[in-house]
Amino acid sequence: MIENNPELLSMRSQRLEAISSMTDADLEHRFSYAAQLSGQYFSERDCVREILHLWLCWWRDILLLGQGAKEYIQNVEFLETLSQQAEKLTLTQQMHVVRSVSRTLDVLEQNVNPRLALEVMMLALPESERYPKH
Repeated sequence: MIENNPELLSMRSQRLEAISSMTDADLEHRFSYAAQLSGQYFSERDCVREILHLWLCWWRDILLLGQGAKEYIQNVEFLETLSQQAEKLTLTQQMHVVRSVSRTLDVLEQNVNPRLALEVMMLALPESERYPKH
């Protein structure tokens, strides 16, 4: 169980920190992250899938916070960061990211180029400074 394993908890926390940082990252950092994941995909597919599922969980929490459902979030240790991101983005932007991550998981199962799929996912992330919430 992950709750009883400090090493797994630390790894999960590091992965969530990386996910969080991508929202405000520039395109160069996002593509660098995509390259890292795609390189890892060839040797550790399950690990990359786990990371993408963490992406889905992260954005689910943002969607829930944006709708005022704080009690249902899973990543409570990141509540402040999640809340800030939820406030910056519209519901449409949030849902667009969820669909993009889900689509990336699907296309990776269809044996597409992982780097291309992950770069497209990075392009789908909203640039919160450029797209203020209305």
